[in-house]
Amino acid sequence: MHASSIGQPEIEEAAPETTVNGDEVVTSREMENIPAPPFWQAALRGNGLADDVPVDRWQICRFTPPAMCTSTSVWLTQAMAALKHQRM
Repeated sequence: MHASSIGQPEIEEAAPETTVNGDEVVTSREMENIPAPPFWQAALRGNGLADDVPVDRWQICRFTPPAMCTSTSVWLTQAMAALKHQRM
């Protein structure tokens, strides 16, 4: 899905981790040192940065009944990876 924009094989290769915290279900996955997907490569170029640098990427999806669902998708170049521990 989204192969020409934000999708990439590494998403399928990264096993998700799911936890239950009371009523909330959280599913997340982390991908380190992977190529940036096409949309992000364009964003890097648009900001005067190289588009062929490895990135760290993670996704966090939270579901809280009855129907609240939030999804966070973040990517950092290796140069920005030190900020990774400050994520939501």
